[in-house]
This record gives sequence, structure tokens and C-alpha cells, in this order.
Amino acid sequence: MKNNRGFSAVELLIAVDGFGIILIVATPIITEFLAEQRANNGIQTLSAAIQRARFLSSSNNRQSVITIGAATPEGRPVQIYLDDNFNYAYDDSNVIEKQSRIDLLIPNIVTIESILFGDYEDAADDSLVFMPNGVVKKPNTLPATTGNLPLIKLCAMGGNTTVHKTMTVSKFGSFNVLSEEEANAACPGP
Repeated sequence: MKNNRGFSAVELLIAVDGFGIILIVATPIITEFLAEQRANNGIQTLSAAIQRARFLSSSNNRQSVITIGAATPEGRPVQIYLDDNFNYAYDDSNVIEKQSRIDLLIPNIVTIESILFGDYEDAADDSLVFMPNGVVKKPNTLPATTGNLPLIKLCAMGGNTTVHKTMTVSKFGSFNVLSEEEANAACPGP
């Protein structure tokens, strides 16, 4: 009778080599999947902000503002509030603005590349405004028309993989994530 006490060194070496090969093959797939999920998370956060801002404006019969702040070590803040004094800037001393404020956070692993509004792009002013009737616009511009809808471009990294997502916001605040071909046609360039 043979006494089996465990694995031999050769068997253990073969198992470790097999695991290493599987890990090498799976790593690019996993990093691409993670980048895709991070981009989807950014889209979901912005979509929630858009829905909340539109609800705030229509239910309170006032304009609401979504402001996407500058990146911080924690992430990129998204602030939603009723703009009671119509200056497109949050005023901490205004009771209505303070009570209606909602803060969201987009993690640093997701980058907002741009917010295009037709031909209008201003990197310093990453804001959208919802009018009381639910129509979206940029601050200090006319409301959106069919040919002048907001495009928000996001980018997420995962290892050596970069995923780009583009979402449109319709005149009345519904949103759509564009396919890669649609995004390239809507906003050509890097």
C-alpha cells in the first residue's frame, strides 16, 4: 500500500504555472471590464443628477442647476440645487438653495472630458440648468433645441484600457448613452 501524504513538488509547480497562465490571460479582460463598469457608474451618477434636477425644477416651479465641480482628492463633486436668485451659482446664505442642495460624487477614476451644448463649450462652466417647465439649457443661453442638445463625454481608466462614453440629454431631460459610432459622429475629435 502506498501512503499519500500530499502533493509532490512537481504537481505543485504545475498547478502554480497553470494559475499564472490563467492570470496572465484574464488580466486584460478584467481591467477592460472594470473600466467599462467605472464609466457606467459615472453615467449613472450623472443620470441620477439630471433626473433629480428636472424633478426639483418642475415640482417647485423654479429653475434648478447641476454644477459639476473641479476634481478633488475624493472625486469630482456634482451639486444640484434650486437657483432661487437666478445667478447660476450656489448661495449658501439663500435658505431655498441651501435646503434643496444635493451633493453627489463621481470617483476620480472617471474623468468628465467635456460638456458640449451644441457649439457651446466652456470647461470652466460645467453646469446645466433645468427651467420650471423641465427644459434643459446652459447658463446664460437659450433653452435647448433639437440641434442644440447637451453632450457629456466621460472617460474611465482600467489598467492600460481607457473607455470613453458619451451621453446626450434631450430637451426635456431624458438621457441616452451613445454607441461609439454615434459618439464619434456627434462630437468628432479626441
